[in-house]
Amino acid sequence: MANFFKEFTAKQALTIVGLVLCAAIAVLSLGYDDAPPDPYALTPEETLFEGDVAEYGAPKKQMKGRETGLPIPRFITTKSNKVNLRNGPAKDQKITLTYRKKGVPLEVTDEFENWLRVRDKDGAAGWVHRVTVTGRRYVFIYGGRAAVREAPSSRAPILTRAEEGALLRVTECKRDWCRIKHDKLTGWIQKIRLYGVYPYESGRLL
Repeated sequence: MANFFKEFTAKQALTIVGLVLCAAIAVLSLGYDDAPPDPYALTPEETLFEGDVAEYGAPKKQMKGRETGLPIPRFITTKSNKVNLRNGPAKDQKITLTYRKKGVPLEVTDEFENWLRVRDKDGAAGWVHRVTVTGRRYVFIYGGRAAVREAPSSRAPILTRAEEGALLRVTECKRDWCRIKHDKLTGWIQKIRLYGVYPYESGRLL
């Protein structure tokens, strides 16, 4: 009987030692460089390092246009009722679209000499000449009718409702709201209902 207990105790001791060794190897292996690569990992060029994005999604290190030095991307608007969108940055390039309304918001994505590469709310992209656009800001309403309120609060009285697709002048934005103007009407609309401003924009706009 004594021999049995001695043999059993020895087996227990060996088992415990083995478990401890396995656990130690597993912990140490976490730091090995030969771990299988993650197929979904971001490349260094795609990685956003901590601190690159500010509150509300604003990029701290925003790109600058090579011609103007202004931020890219940024919003501009058409200056007249006829602005041509072209395939390339030259007057002999094919016209792919003509904007027939003043104040259409366009997002600038690149610059070349006197030309700006832009895209509109429908995804159409091309080049417009710099003299045909302005920094004066307008927005489109989307997502159905939008309440225009007396103050930037969901509890503020509703002055009227703007129809989807309405083109409105925007003069100021706060965290969640933007002030719009149309004829004699001035009021506030939730920012998420507007195309033509970024979520992080705040303060007075041109």
